[in-house]
Amino acid sequence: STWMPLGGYENNFSTVGNQQADPTGALVDKIINGIDAVLMAECFSQGISPEGPDAPQTMAAAVEKFFGVRGGRLDSLSARERTALAERFHLRVIAVGSKEAPCYLLIDKGEGQTPASFPDTFLSLNKSNKLRIPFVQGKFNAGGTGVLQFCGNTNYQLIVSRRHPQA
Repeated sequence: STWMPLGGYENNFSTVGNQQADPTGALVDKIINGIDAVLMAECFSQGISPEGPDAPQTMAAAVEKFFGVRGGRLDSLSARERTALAERFHLRVIAVGSKEAPCYLLIDKGEGQTPASFPDTFLSLNKSNKLRIPFVQGKFNAGGTGVLQFCGNTNYQLIVSRRHPQA
């Protein structure tokens, strides 16, 4: 009674199994989702509705507005400024395990989710969660599943999340 099919339907392989052809793209998609989450957290922290008229209209505009990066371009920063931004952004990719069978941990200080919202966020498929948020990349609500076919013999991933206090 606790276990439910991903996305709420059993026949989900057409979505889940067709996201990524190789593990590198699947990992990159997780990093992109982390960037989206950090931008969303900053939006909420500034009291802006991500779908509202005051929300940035592009990712570059969001990076400029929320992090003070001119034109949203990281190449406009000095090495010291990039390091400071990376510390503030706090998106981490950590590899553990063997070289043949690594396990990756992705950590961010993004918007996070409550346990009650998991079915409508992390565990949902083909919903419109971020469709009307102009400054994020993940719009189709399926890309996070692209890693599953590369998650060992059991195709599991562990998701731990806590909702950002200002989100």
